[in-house]
Amino acid sequence: MNIREKKKTSHRSTVAVHKALNEKDREFNYFLPLLKEKKTSIVSNAINNLNYILTYQSEREEQVSKDILEALCQLFTNGVSGKLDKPEELGKCIGLVCLKTGENNEFYRYIKTTLSSIITDGEAHIKDNELMAAIYALSQSCFYCCTDRDSYKHTISLFQDLLYTQKKKNIQDKLLSAWLLLLTRVNPQEMTNYKMVLPRLIELSKSSSQNVRLSASLSIAMIVDDVKEKVLEDFESEMGSEDLNEDYEEYDDDEDYDGEYNYDEEEEEIERDYRRSSDNGGKSAAPIDQLNNLSFNGDEYNSDDDEEGEFSEYSEEDTVNQFIVDDDHMVQVIEGTLSLNNEKGKKKIQSKTLLRQILGNLKDGDSPKETIIIYGLPFHFSGWRKYIQLEGLRKLVGNAMMAQWQNPLIQKQFGIEIPEGNRLREAKYQLKRSISQKKKADYDRSVRSESTLFENNAAN
Repeated sequence: MNIREKKKTSHRSTVAVHKALNEKDREFNYFLPLLKEKKTSIVSNAINNLNYILTYQSEREEQVSKDILEALCQLFTNGVSGKLDKPEELGKCIGLVCLKTGENNEFYRYIKTTLSSIITDGEAHIKDNELMAAIYALSQSCFYCCTDRDSYKHTISLFQDLLYTQKKKNIQDKLLSAWLLLLTRVNPQEMTNYKMVLPRLIELSKSSSQNVRLSASLSIAMIVDDVKEKVLEDFESEMGSEDLNEDYEEYDDDEDYDGEYNYDEEEEEIERDYRRSSDNGGKSAAPIDQLNNLSFNGDEYNSDDDEEGEFSEYSEEDTVNQFIVDDDHMVQVIEGTLSLNNEKGKKKIQSKTLLRQILGNLKDGDSPKETIIIYGLPFHFSGWRKYIQLEGLRKLVGNAMMAQWQNPLIQKQFGIEIPEGNRLREAKYQLKRSISQKKKADYDRSVRSESTLFENNAAN
């Protein structure tokens, strides 16, 4: 009896060692052999420790080796990821490695090569949570590591194609989030290329899954906002070029043509005429505007040779009305999504707030704004792109957001610079001083207003 109890106790202690092992002060390479162990409890423990280190110890100067990355990716290919309790932690770990590494096309190519086939063909062979982890890992690696423009767009197309074929709601949500995050780094001028996805997004905005509806609505808001801005810029450019063309005089090619035409002689003659006209009090025999009618290659400038612009056949009013109609349709779509909100509690409040913010953007053009206090200094972010990127970073690092702002790659991504040392203290002092001055000015204004009101009442 005593022997059995002793064996039972020994067995429990052995299992407990693998589950509760705390190795958060180790170097990255220490976890390499642990990731290759056969016992999933050891592998899970190594992944959890890596996640903690990469999340809360971002100030570490040590870099993650490619061997660690390869070991993490191979967990998808050798079937270990399906045995893990939380495969999403594996995808998160790869994302944190990419966040730590920054731009590294070699890392990105390896991840894409390993995971692309799993994402496109592996739905029948792996579990849903494994597939979602692979999608998340590839999107994070592309966002933080990819430096090749064509490869970046190819990854966007990969996710976009799956949006049309994937039927499972949880995978649709993960695909939408991944696709939308990558879309935030696409030039706004190129966003018209993704306008064709709007019909599919409208379908997804009516999904039975609230997460899918929110992601689809957010995608609609960003695309429509960028497309409208692009259209207005193109139209203003087109109208400006038409006004400019009216200033040029028409020139007849056949006029005074005798054999081979020498444009250099004509230009010299015009210059001589202009100089003579200057000597005669400004009465020009040949307008100086003719100088502008000659292009650099000697060809005559003719406004009729310009290619007709995309919006040249519409008047300004027609163009604006066209997009007001589009906006009205999108507003109806978002309002329909808002009416489908069947969540409860805090989630319902958050989703309703986001949908109302989207409606405000579509109706009035109000972009989302957020102010984050970092080391005592306020930093302002505006626009759907920054909103989506901030949400993506929050999902990746959780409540360690403040620790990640020390990463210069994150600062570059969001276009901010956080001062350090004496510069930080000076910036805090200046901020405190400006706030005090503003409070004093507000107080003085209030006193003057009350004094004026008292004098008026006394006079009456």
